[in-house]
Amino acid sequence: MGNPNYEKVGTLNCQNMLFIGCLPKDNLIGREIGTIFQIEKDCNIKGIHIFVASNKYDSIKMRAIFYSVDNGLPKEIIVNRDIIFNVSQKKGWVDIDISQHNIQFLKGQKVAMTLMTLDETNKDQFFIYAKMVSKNGLLRRDKALGDWKKSKGGMSIYLSGFDN
Repeated sequence: MGNPNYEKVGTLNCQNMLFIGCLPKDNLIGREIGTIFQIEKDCNIKGIHIFVASNKYDSIKMRAIFYSVDNGLPKEIIVNRDIIFNVSQKKGWVDIDISQHNIQFLKGQKVAMTLMTLDETNKDQFFIYAKMVSKNGLLRRDKALGDWKKSKGGMSIYLSGFDN
């Protein structure tokens, strides 16, 4: 990017990654998968970037949700905006511009970001790259307001923005 104030936080490298399915075969609308970010500088978030391993949908509608973190799990929604986007790209990095939402995070803040599926379809699945790591960094719940589950791993997803 060339700008010294431009920041990225999350997993930017997709080497040695596995697939994680966003949608099970029974296509649970409202299923969320995500990860926790440790914010290193005060910043304005401008983009969400996910690495799609395989997308067999023509287009899939998703919602990004940001939560506070308590005991390593998402707690309360901290960005009260509908961040809804469609993914039609079949493979590779997908860049979602969220600059219009004016999202700001503070140095030291832990933020959980999840992706929620909003479409019901009978087609094949949608996969994002993930990797196995020793820490519990992969979050999931299978229905809205369901219990959160943590597992070892991390998604190929990062946030970008500018420090204040």
